[in-house]
Amino acid sequence: MRILDLCRGVAACGKSTFLKARGLDRYALNADNVRLLFQSPVLQPDGTLAISQKHDKLVWELIFQLLEERMKRGEYTIIDATHSRAQQINNYKKLCEKYRYRCRVLDFSAASLEFIQNNNRRRLELPGEEHKYVPEGAILNMYERIQTQNPPGWVTIIQPAEYEAASALKLFDYNPYARVHIIGDLHGCLAPLQKYVTGTKGFDSTEDAWIFVGDYVDRGLQNRELLEYLMPLRDYKNVLFLVGNHDLWTTMYANDEIDEIKSKEFITTTMPQLASIDKKLLREWCRRLAQLAWFKFGPHHILVTHGGIPILPDIYTATSELIHGTGKYEAAEKTQDSFVAHTPEHVLQFHGHRNIFNQPLDHSRRVYNLCDKVEFGGKLRIACVDHAGAIELFEIQNTIFTPEPIEVRAASTTDELSVTEMIQLMRAQPKMIYEKRFDIAGTPNKAGAISSFNFTRDVFYDKQWTPATVLARGMFVNNQSGEIVARGYEKFFNINEREFTKLENLQAMQWPIAVYLKYNGFLGLYGWDQASDHAVITTKSSLTGNYLSWYKNLLASTTEQACLEDWVAKQPYCLVLEVIDPKHDPHIIAYPKGGVVLLDAIQRAVQYHKLPYHALVELGQWLRLPVKQHVMRLANYREFFEFYQTIQEYEYQLAGAYVEGFVFEDQAGFMTKAKTGYYNLWKFMRGVKDGLAHRRIPEMAKFTTALQNSVAHWLKQQDTATLQLDIITLRRLYYETNSGTSR
Repeated sequence: MRILDLCRGVAACGKSTFLKARGLDRYALNADNVRLLFQSPVLQPDGTLAISQKHDKLVWELIFQLLEERMKRGEYTIIDATHSRAQQINNYKKLCEKYRYRCRVLDFSAASLEFIQNNNRRRLELPGEEHKYVPEGAILNMYERIQTQNPPGWVTIIQPAEYEAASALKLFDYNPYARVHIIGDLHGCLAPLQKYVTGTKGFDSTEDAWIFVGDYVDRGLQNRELLEYLMPLRDYKNVLFLVGNHDLWTTMYANDEIDEIKSKEFITTTMPQLASIDKKLLREWCRRLAQLAWFKFGPHHILVTHGGIPILPDIYTATSELIHGTGKYEAAEKTQDSFVAHTPEHVLQFHGHRNIFNQPLDHSRRVYNLCDKVEFGGKLRIACVDHAGAIELFEIQNTIFTPEPIEVRAASTTDELSVTEMIQLMRAQPKMIYEKRFDIAGTPNKAGAISSFNFTRDVFYDKQWTPATVLARGMFVNNQSGEIVARGYEKFFNINEREFTKLENLQAMQWPIAVYLKYNGFLGLYGWDQASDHAVITTKSSLTGNYLSWYKNLLASTTEQACLEDWVAKQPYCLVLEVIDPKHDPHIIAYPKGGVVLLDAIQRAVQYHKLPYHALVELGQWLRLPVKQHVMRLANYREFFEFYQTIQEYEYQLAGAYVEGFVFEDQAGFMTKAKTGYYNLWKFMRGVKDGLAHRRIPEMAKFTTALQNSVAHWLKQQDTATLQLDIITLRRLYYETNSGTSR
């Protein structure tokens, strides 16, 4: 928690011994230890060793840098140093004020000079301790200074014998109240709070207590109104506001620390809404934000935190743990289980912040999750505990909200464009979208009738995704007739590749979702040009080249060309196929033979529309084309999350085979994808072998697993000719060499 303890006492008075005996040295920044980081013990004229004091300016700069990093997280910290001058203690004041720390002086000044001198001399006799000996004159100077200089008045002084009692977490008594109302995350949603308060005696009645778990702004539509409603309550004795992670940005804003705000959402959306609020009043309110509530009420002991923790806290629990919760964002339920296992039956915990598995608000355990995405049309969760111990739970629907964003084209859309307007839009961005022209027979010609549009490498590497670049992913048009003759998918993204595909944000998908196998080849398209009454067979970007030849050969060996042409000529769809050619184009996943797989049939139009899967299966049967495999249906986010975690394991296989990954599609057609751990590792190793083939030595720090290190070491032993082989062949050779097996 936000407590800074400064040891104060002459060298050798027992400060470090006191800390070590109580296990407190793990929370301490020890000045002598930092001095030893800058310089090893130095020889003295008498042949002994000593700790150098020459680098003290750098030593203390580093100590304060480390301290501030801890303070940002609200970690309990001890500074183990002499602090014999009052000014040395005053040096901490600004940091304590900035991070709202309580500063205490752990005062060892009562130690007698004789005791100190004996301890100091004993260091010369202890093996490995002689370098800690301090000259007698320095001991006397510090002793006299400490006896004549008192610590400044803004700190609290505690004696070593008082430490345990002074450091115990205080259990407050809420029994004078009749009820305690615990309010969940608000996120700028005033209306549901007002609806609940209307049915109570309100804040002015001292009969009830009110505790808010935090996160008062961001994402909602009533940020200013909510703060203006809550700020006048800052001095109410029966109202307690806890701090949430979003409230850290509010505090920085109120204190004009705009440069420290790392939330784009707060800066662009919330901050303008708060412009009319008096910053002085906002600062006063922010100073009232507490780290937690811990109190006895009726038969219960009740803990309220923002993020949820697994045990009862103490002063050594970091504020960041209380705010963000213990563990990863998805670990809320595991944290709750731990709390139930580690605390007595009469202890309850209420928290908000994280609920990615949509955990219901119920009495099934002693931990209550008060988060329900109220800001995106969920419910404000509230628990009301009465003096007899009964807990009444409320969920109040929020009707003033903006739906949670999930669309890739949320900022603007190309759906309303005509083909001509789409072409103009793409041609207006030559640095982002490149155009190739072909004649109808497939020979490149500057005046060709067919143009293909694809995003550039710069767009891919610099992530310059716009509605136009997302659409330009294998778009073929007839420049004379103005029709789309073939098209692929709009660009869709890997999980965690974009903000809206971050794992936690995918809770907004419309459930259930379908899971399809992702194949490891290249895309082939089969479209139709009505103007010339001619099939348009193409890869993602070209009507010519080796890839197209391989694609056509595999397609001809798989299906009847006449049936294929007949269907595409009569239907407004382009067939999208995965071309698997292990002979000419091996990737990461090993396939026993080549072939094509029908992935989708997409309408030849600007607007993205495709055949439903059941119709695709029927089409594949008629055309004698294998259709993409539907692997499973995931009913909710929990199932999705657990499946995603499973496929990240290196040994994951589907029906006994390693695969590239999976495509996830929700009820609204939103798509995202994920690669398996096996695929990701060998794709990474392919880059390593390509680098070695060009005499680029890889950075060993990049190898984080035993297998990566082993494969890298083996690759470095191979000659240039071997390194020219594809990664599938090299992988087989590696396993044959190292284990006699192949994978």
